[in-house]
Amino acid sequence: KTKASTFLTKFSSLGRSRRLGRSVKSKANLERNDIRIMVLNVPVTNVIRQMIHSLGGTHIEDFEYAYSATHIIAGDAKNSIRRTPKMMIAFSVTSKILHLDWLLNSYKQKQFQATGHYLLLRDEIAENKYSFSLRQTLQEGYERRKEGGLLKGRCIIFCEGVAGNKAPKEDELRYIVEAAGGQVISLPEISSITPALAANVIVIISDPVLPGQISGKIAKVAETGEGVFSTTWLFDSLFHQKIVGVKRGRKTQTSDEISVLTPKAIN
Repeated sequence: KTKASTFLTKFSSLGRSRRLGRSVKSKANLERNDIRIMVLNVPVTNVIRQMIHSLGGTHIEDFEYAYSATHIIAGDAKNSIRRTPKMMIAFSVTSKILHLDWLLNSYKQKQFQATGHYLLLRDEIAENKYSFSLRQTLQEGYERRKEGGLLKGRCIIFCEGVAGNKAPKEDELRYIVEAAGGQVISLPEISSITPALAANVIVIISDPVLPGQISGKIAKVAETGEGVFSTTWLFDSLFHQKIVGVKRGRKTQTSDEISVLTPKAIN
């Protein structure tokens, strides 16, 4: 057994029967707690929940509260980072992306430890798979949050057929965009877009694009906004915490010739 698994097995003797962890009864109560932990990529056991509870932290499990997480346990010796909806939110809201050992050692010391020695700055498997630098993403994310988020001031329109098609569900897409400082405009709301907002609109299509996704009102908005981009481009941008190929108020091609930026443009 690994050191981590042995420690977890020993801790489990304190009781597996109850699902513990501070309950989130309101947004106000949630944000009053200084340590709000989301556990990703690592199996979430009752043992882990109990550890968080015993240290006085809040365990964030519901997707709607993912934006409020202050600390992310994102891997251990066996589990690498995966590009999940919650992980995309995590990079947008905090640089405290941590190894499971932070929680284990915090429990041993009976108080939350400083995070510096537990930051996940390298994950070779994930970095090769998603073509990004974890260290660079954490730095970029820190800078973007000072500016209000990666998508600050931008309005995102998801074309019909995007949600659930090799992409998160509709409500999850909205949470992802809002966590990055952006705003989602639904398809019925397109007609109410003001000229000022139109210049900052990004249209997101499926990858590959589905027939009819860029047509009608969508095509008109795309012409006056920042362009048409694929879901892959959006997810890569969130994993890099860096946007490329977008210029404020950029005039695109005609509705018949709108170009779609591919993730190849991201270095």
